[in-house]
Amino acid sequence: MPSPIFGLVANAKALPFQGVIMTTFKDVLCLLAIFVAYGVVGRLDYEDAVGLEQIIRNGITPTV
Repeated sequence: MPSPIFGLVANAKALPFQGVIMTTFKDVLCLLAIFVAYGVVGRLDYEDAVGLEQIIRNGITPTV
């Protein structure tokens, strides 16, 4: 029996692609979060552009 390290004994072998699958899953989650954030920011930017266009059409000088 192997000697325990810090009171822990390894009793199961790691699967060969377990680390790759977790990394891929984390990458997918990060990319999804980036796309969601980009969509929210893009939507807000679009609404600002539409509002600015309406202000310009009405002849009011926009203030910054």
